[in-house]
Amino acid sequence: MKIKEIVRGMVDQTETCPECGEARFKEIGVCDDITGESINLQVRVACECEIEKAKAEEERFNRMQEERRIRRMRQRCLPDDRLHAFTFDKDDAPDTQASKTCRKYVDRWERVTEKGYGLLIYGTVGTGKTFYAACIVNALIDKGIAAELTTITRILNTVAIEDRDAELAKLNRLPLIVIDDLGAERPTDYSRELAFTIIDERVKAGRPMVVTTNLTVAEMRSTSETALLRIYERVLEACPIRVGLTGKSRRLANDKENVENAMRDLFGG
Repeated sequence: MKIKEIVRGMVDQTETCPECGEARFKEIGVCDDITGESINLQVRVACECEIEKAKAEEERFNRMQEERRIRRMRQRCLPDDRLHAFTFDKDDAPDTQASKTCRKYVDRWERVTEKGYGLLIYGTVGTGKTFYAACIVNALIDKGIAAELTTITRILNTVAIEDRDAELAKLNRLPLIVIDDLGAERPTDYSRELAFTIIDERVKAGRPMVVTTNLTVAEMRSTSETALLRIYERVLEACPIRVGLTGKSRRLANDKENVENAMRDLFGG
């Protein structure tokens, strides 16, 4: 069958898009191999609105893929689901220097990673150290940056001794790690060795970390135990950016509110 005969059997070649009015066919010149004739052939092309719809669909698909990736990352890096809700928009003291410093740590992330700046968040129990640390992790994850919040105790309980080197190497490759509640772990030689190794490897790699602790800087510097002093000196070396939190325990305030709400709900008040 000749090309001309094939062309005659095609759909209406004058078809236009009912939405944008653009022609859906484009004329191209082809050569008939049988007769040697040159003829014009109408080929189906996408109109402008079809192109826009395809782009929108591709963007939607890519957005969904990125959202799934971020959800998986958050679940992996923050295994405690309660920490997923710790975000800067939930901060009840956004005008404090502590809040501003933690936000700026995320906003200037490129500079932080370039210089390897660590952040030390210290203060008494319940003042918001873990809250701000988790805010930083969630904000970075939202940007697609892997950041993991963990504790020395959690590593001790979840990493087998024979797998330790591989797991610590994996942890050290992350753009950011948060060591929460440093100093609260069991005071054993192994836990102190583990803490020193994790912190020392971050320092040597020039990668940033966030450390939270109940200890003040003065207490860290004045400890009489050599093993602890090695750890704390490394932390202070790695964390030139420091935030001290003071005030009443937020946990006690939240506990009182939770008790009142639960009792009111129970008795229908």
